[in-house]
Amino acid sequence: TVVCLLTKGGLDGAVSRFAREAQAQQKPDLVASYARYVLVTGLKLALGLATIIFAVLSLGRLVDDWSIWLIAMLTVPLVTLVGIQTGALRGIGMPVWSVLPQYCARPVASALLLLLWYLLAGRPQADAALLCFAGGFLVALILSNQVLGQRVDWFRAKRLSDEDRARVRDLGVALIGAAGAILIMRQADIIMLGMLVGTTDAGLYSAALRIVD
Repeated sequence: TVVCLLTKGGLDGAVSRFAREAQAQQKPDLVASYARYVLVTGLKLALGLATIIFAVLSLGRLVDDWSIWLIAMLTVPLVTLVGIQTGALRGIGMPVWSVLPQYCARPVASALLLLLWYLLAGRPQADAALLCFAGGFLVALILSNQVLGQRVDWFRAKRLSDEDRARVRDLGVALIGAAGAILIMRQADIIMLGMLVGTTDAGLYSAALRIVD
């Protein structure tokens, strides 16, 4: 979650803001340019940071369950792209479709994959469960990409000007701070519970809290 906060770099909020502005000005080519720029930038950040983290952990032998960390780092680009596409869909005036892939299709797909794993191979271990989690994000990415592709003409995308790129970066950096504060507030109770009573109870509490949300 923390890594994806950094790899999204506030780009999900920035693309929502500037795509909405470009659409209001009736500039579909600029909408496509903003969307492509933030997606490519987010993918580069995700791949780069995930590779660095996994290399440090594996080469330094800092963790025992390297398979879990490998799956987690492979999931980072998926989470990043889904988050950015969510912002893009919100920016072009599709608030319902911005919510459905990540917050509806993803958990349903993950649950079905977990159920299928349980039926075929028994109770999944941590790495298998995380793999099902990644599968849910893959479904969300495909769905959101399909919807976004129907509304954005990628062939009209051009290279953003240096001024527009700077605007995206400046707003993105500002939004990281706000997103970080929200992340701390949302995770503080889970972390405290884990320190007080253990990770198992904290995990059950976290799962129940997400269902309630």
